[in-house]
Amino acid sequence: MALLALSSLLTACSTGADGTPPPPDATRVNTASPLAAATPIVAVFEGEVERVLPAGGYTYLEIEGDAGARWVAVMGPGLPAGSRARVDAYAIQHDFHSRRLDRDFAELVFGTVVSSPREASPPVTTRPST
Repeated sequence: MALLALSSLLTACSTGADGTPPPPDATRVNTASPLAAATPIVAVFEGEVERVLPAGGYTYLEIEGDAGARWVAVMGPGLPAGSRARVDAYAIQHDFHSRRLDRDFAELVFGTVVSSPREASPPVTTRPST
């Protein structure tokens, strides 16, 4: 599923300005795409959304998890700060520069996020009435 999403994004970014596909011998990588230099990965992690930076069609989320804080770029609005999130990562890029934010990220994960429940409370034990 994650590879299908990455493939769809890369394919969508490889059409011409007028929406026509490139000629068969043209390269398929669009260097304007944020995913052009990203390395495909398959990873899942959870954490709390600490910061949210909207940037056009993407939203950058700083997610604090067991391995520390990580920046994740998602399409659309993402989740609000304070939310618990599960990240399905499909690509990663090191030394990423966001022109829209005019900001550098040492590491940026591309993925999807869904709301994740907080740690479950211990089950309630009841005693049968006597």
